[in-house]
Amino acid sequence: MRKALITSVMVFSLVGCSQTQLLYNNATFFIESKFGGYLDQTPEEKKFFKKKIKNFINWHRSSMLLTYAEYLDEQIGLLKSKSFGSKQVSVSINGLRQLVKKTIEGGAPFVAEVLAKQTAQSKLLFLESRLKEDSERDVEKQISIVEEQKVRRRRVEKNLKSFLGYLNQAQYTIVDYYISSTEKHPSHWVKKNKERRQKLITFLKKQPKVDKIKIYLGEIFFERQVDPMVKEWWYHFEGLTSGVFTSLEEKQVKKLIEVLSGYSSDFRALAEQD
Repeated sequence: MRKALITSVMVFSLVGCSQTQLLYNNATFFIESKFGGYLDQTPEEKKFFKKKIKNFINWHRSSMLLTYAEYLDEQIGLLKSKSFGSKQVSVSINGLRQLVKKTIEGGAPFVAEVLAKQTAQSKLLFLESRLKEDSERDVEKQISIVEEQKVRRRRVEKNLKSFLGYLNQAQYTIVDYYISSTEKHPSHWVKKNKERRQKLITFLKKQPKVDKIKIYLGEIFFERQVDPMVKEWWYHFEGLTSGVFTSLEEKQVKKLIEVLSGYSSDFRALAEQD
């Protein structure tokens, strides 16, 4: 999943510090379990898939983890020096987006090699059916805007509290404003995800080579970034992070430094593993 202090709070809230190394060291199993079911593979293709996952993890360990740690260390330094504000949050978020971009671009070649083996008609029919199930499931899980706001509010508050310990009244108000400002985005994500799945199948039916698939995967990411609704979401997300970040209390700053330092240490330890 770079760079606003509170942005890192939200990005790295996917797992707790104590779980980071356990999750990373079992990443091959998790990825294979999560995505293997979308692919109609022969025994040899399954071996190839697992090999590509390991190759990606090795690349990520050697090329990205220290970069993540360095980013977190920069944010920690800003927190300690109290050199943060709305302008710095904006700079940090932009850095975060660049790290995401770098990670996706680095992973694209490994994904492309796997997808290149899935262009036969029977394999595409299997993949298409699984992606269609995902789209139908997304629609089924949609709830009213009011209920969606409640769910999203609880999730955002929980994530923030895991890094800050607690929220003050001003921060609760900031979260409320963010949730109401982005109330239309969840349904938009459902619609756009369905479109991207359909476009992927249409593209793979052309039986593209690995290089073209790699380029296509990059284009998907770029296309998402220029989507007006995505730009609008980033605008509100920056408002959220800026508001929360500039209203931190001393105890929250201390807690955040402790949590981010834990992640940084974990990333450095993992990067040094063979």
